Amino acid sequence: MRSETDLWWRQSKHDARTALHSHEAKDFYAAVFWSHQAVEKALKAVVIETQRQLPPRTHNLLDLAKKAGLPPRFHGFIRELSPQYLVSRYPDAAGAAPADLYDGRVSRIILRKSEEVRKWARRKL
Repeated sequence: MRSETDLWWRQSKHDARTALHSHEAKDFYAAVFWSHQAVEKALKAVVIETQRQLPPRTHNLLDLAKKAGLPPRFHGFIRELSPQYLVSRYPDAAGAAPADLYDGRVSRIILRKSEEVRKWARRKL
């Protein structure tokens, strides 16, 4: 694994752990945000490793997924997760306080599906 890849992958692992801890603390909006971050960084690690180039400066997970070669079976989830980067953080993007929009069921599903994407990414590294 290239050194740049390792940096992004290690941070993805930390973000995934933060997402889990946030879920356990019932900070479900934060679990969703950190899940997005974990997936984003995992996909960027794949782009670095497989394309031998720096990842694009974007938070759009679908663009990253396509660049990384993520299989289409994950694309529906990626489309759902991508806007959470803003919705889980900003009341003006969410139309409400993000903390009021998420519950444990949603957070748990996102955590599980994010981990599936990360497992795919790990196999690519």
